[in-house]
Amino acid sequence: MAEQTPHLRPEVIDLAWETAQASNRALDALREAEAVQEEIARLAPGAGVNIHIAATEALKQKRTYAKANFDLLTNMAAPIMRLPGDPFATESTEIAPIVLPEVDAETAKRLEVLPADYRERVVTRHAEARETIARLIKDGMLPETYQLPELSTFAERIIALAPTYEAFAVRGWQPEVVFVPEGLSFEQWHGLLSGYKLKSGYHNKSKGAQRSWGDYANSLTDPTAKETADNGVWGIAIVSATDDPVLLRVSPDGTYGPNAKEAVKALAELPTVSNASNPEAVIKQFSPSQDVYFGLQLARFERSEQPVDAESWTIGKENIMVDGAVQSLRFSYGQYVYQICSHLADQVRFHRHTGVRPSVRGKDLIPGS
Repeated sequence: MAEQTPHLRPEVIDLAWETAQASNRALDALREAEAVQEEIARLAPGAGVNIHIAATEALKQKRTYAKANFDLLTNMAAPIMRLPGDPFATESTEIAPIVLPEVDAETAKRLEVLPADYRERVVTRHAEARETIARLIKDGMLPETYQLPELSTFAERIIALAPTYEAFAVRGWQPEVVFVPEGLSFEQWHGLLSGYKLKSGYHNKSKGAQRSWGDYANSLTDPTAKETADNGVWGIAIVSATDDPVLLRVSPDGTYGPNAKEAVKALAELPTVSNASNPEAVIKQFSPSQDVYFGLQLARFERSEQPVDAESWTIGKENIMVDGAVQSLRFSYGQYVYQICSHLADQVRFHRHTGVRPSVRGKDLIPGS
């Protein structure tokens, strides 16, 4: 006799979803605490610094609490997540569970010098992306040329991005590894971001992407683009994945807003900054491109995670010319229209809910690899 699926009321489903998301946040807090501990242990001896026992005990306590929260919330969410036909499963029944691939010996040797948390995140996100892209190609959503390459293809950039991942983690910016399909049209992104089940209302599905600048698309430019252009179809980036941008109340040109100076200073202290004396250059260098931002949201949809920026806006890397004036892109998740939004922002205006979501692309560090 076939196993019957219990009938779940919407409020039960919502509670299970919230519990699962809280579990993810607890895991992030645990990883951040561990990263801070590792960084202090690494730097303190060389700097001749003696760390007071109270400081290390506080970090250990934070780690203990984070692990306890994660274990508790995971146990709470587990029963419903294991139900047959659970509400969090993707619609397709043909997708096999993700199995982490064996990394070839040469790549494994090159990556073993990286922090364990970062190395694990890279391998896991690559495996997830391969599953996603294989399905999208099979469904005709992407051409065959977008098959995700082996992990070894990204080795140089993965290594180059490691200091950025660590810097984000130490600052509590919740770094995420994103494999980014590049060169897609807006219409292709709209298709890729459509049809995902959403938490709100349970029966609602994502409705792709929308933009307000379609008539000016030909004037879209990346002010940080290098002369040695990368024409590859795949990239990798480190992106802050907090719910809201970590550096709010700053204008896209970095000169206006009550938090402008602090935001520029925080970004200028990152290990890969290239022009720390120019506020606009700093903001643009560390803002996500549209491809990176859409790639982050797509990956979150795939993992049944809530999109970022449900109540905020992220400053984009690209500029666009509108009636003779330069404006910046900005992105958000329109929680009432179920779309990822790409709109315009005045270069010299700030908003209390708009800010910088730090991001670094591998191709900007290792061009052409």
